[in-house]
Amino acid sequence: MTSLPTKQINNASSIYITILSDDLQRQHNDVLHARADADVLIVEKAIACANTKDTVLVGDDIDLLVLLCSHAGPTSHTTCSSDLSLS
Repeated sequence: MTSLPTKQINNASSIYITILSDDLQRQHNDVLHARADADVLIVEKAIACANTKDTVLVGDDIDLLVLLCSHAGPTSHTTCSSDLSLS
């Protein structure tokens, strides 16, 4: 088994993210980059979109729900649903 140094892995990830971002932008998609944990950015963008159109935020991270509840205004029409399977 061969392992790559962390620096090479991070560089490969950065290259992949750049290629993917460029491709998505060429297809007329909005692309945002988070410097660290993207949860706050995801929730802020979802709330901004929800002000103008129906928006669905899908995720399996409880942090998204907590952030959504804390960032959504008191007049927002927020519905939360869970599709958890307990095995």
